[in-house]
Amino acid sequence: MVYHSRTKWTIVEACLGDTDHNGLPEVVTLVDDTDGRHVGLFAYFGGEYRERLVTSEITPKPLEIDIVHLNLSGKPGDTPADDLGGDFIFVTQEPPAGQTQPLTSVWRWNGFSFTQVNP
Repeated sequence: MVYHSRTKWTIVEACLGDTDHNGLPEVVTLVDDTDGRHVGLFAYFGGEYRERLVTSEITPKPLEIDIVHLNLSGKPGDTPADDLGGDFIFVTQEPPAGQTQPLTSVWRWNGFSFTQVNP
């Protein structure tokens, strides 16, 4: 076993990507507990995956996540290590009150936590 989540959490969805740009894949999850839904980042340290970050409750509630590599250098053929982009987390959230369309927000690892890239 490489990782086992805490008993208080239910893993709703998980994706792999190099969100911290260190060349190793991290596991990004949607996690439920009694407080609500959170985004978790689990990184590989010392032969196992460990919690690196679990956010506070996110509202509107995230419905799904995806990790997408964006090449922002504009140079065809750039590898993730060469370009100025990286792996971004796309979070689809419930529509706010009075709206019918889900929200999509884009997040990026900033070295300490996640920063929302778009408003």
